[in-house]
Amino acid sequence: MTLALGTENKRQVILVIVLFAFIAAFGGWQLYRAFSGPPVLSHPPQAQQVNTAATTTSSSSGNAAQKLSNAGIDPTLHFEKLAQSEDVEYTGTGRNIFSADSVPVPIPTPIKSARNTPPPLPTAALLSPHPSTSSTSATPKMTRPNY
Repeated sequence: MTLALGTENKRQVILVIVLFAFIAAFGGWQLYRAFSGPPVLSHPPQAQQVNTAATTTSSSSGNAAQKLSNAGIDPTLHFEKLAQSEDVEYTGTGRNIFSADSVPVPIPTPIKSARNTPPPLPTAALLSPHPSTSSTSATPKMTRPNY
């Protein structure tokens, strides 16, 4: 009992070899470009001229930034304040927020609806599409446009 190596179909084997050679050549070329350094330019880039008059007027029109100093900062570690904050114990309501079995917090019902609903329309306006038409007249038949 011999194992099939997959080399029975010569067309597929040649295709895999060609693709592997292309990928290896392309990958080698990319690695060479990555490690060879930036490309050398034959002409150095020209410096762009900046309009100094426009930059000074735009920066002087804004508010100057307030400069802060570190003179009022105390870099010492106060152990009594650290111990005071470590001694604080959590005194919650007893509800475990990480448990699905805990009792949910009761949500109070709102006194008034938050939505502003407009007053209902009068029923007479709904029955008569035009004020000049009476409710006893027949409604016109709607026809479908021909396309």
